[in-house]
Amino acid sequence: MSYNAQSDQKVLAVRNLALHSGQVDTTAFNEALTIMTRLNEELLVVTQSHDAALNRNTFWGADLLSQVAERLKEDQETRKLELEELKAAARRSYERLKELNLGDEALRELADRDPELDDPVLLDAPNFEQGRSECSVCGFFGWVGYEATGRGTAYAELDWRHDDEYHFVDMTIEAVQYVCRVCGLSLGSDLLPLEGIVDVREVTVEATREEIEALEQYQIEQYLMEEYHRDR
Repeated sequence: MSYNAQSDQKVLAVRNLALHSGQVDTTAFNEALTIMTRLNEELLVVTQSHDAALNRNTFWGADLLSQVAERLKEDQETRKLELEELKAAARRSYERLKELNLGDEALRELADRDPELDDPVLLDAPNFEQGRSECSVCGFFGWVGYEATGRGTAYAELDWRHDDEYHFVDMTIEAVQYVCRVCGLSLGSDLLPLEGIVDVREVTVEATREEIEALEQYQIEQYLMEEYHRDR
């Protein structure tokens, strides 16, 4: 999802103001409604894969679909404008940097400095490769930051060579941030799709103690259940 924890907080701010103070700011409400429309549309894509009956017509109603389309168009235009403003600022920063007469080698070295955007848990994922994407402002490669959006259940793998058992969890991660260390372009999750940066993948990480204990408890219960049925 393109949820931005900073800008999309307007939805909760409007809700809290109305709920606790009985006040509604018309401008803020309109912005929040547009954001909420976009987020609901993205949620519908996910829920439809599990329940085909819950489609756009069912959720919004046929009478509201045209208004939804207008809201989505408005949101898209707003995000495009925000993206262009951020790019303009990054271009100015890059121009100032070039005035220092730094060579390409120095700029590449600057670009390769890891801003450490990723969720720390990913540091233990052996099959995780950090994301890099060419910056549309300066042409150097920036960094894509990821967050975990889903986590499976623990499973065990046996190393037959040493008779050791290891426990892992498959985790879904999603690109949520982009930073270029050269020109300073910094984008949140809501703007990444506009730059063509959409990346959702699975990585494997070590299971936590709690996850291992849950797996062991499940295995015990399964064993007792099989014994129960065997004795009947």
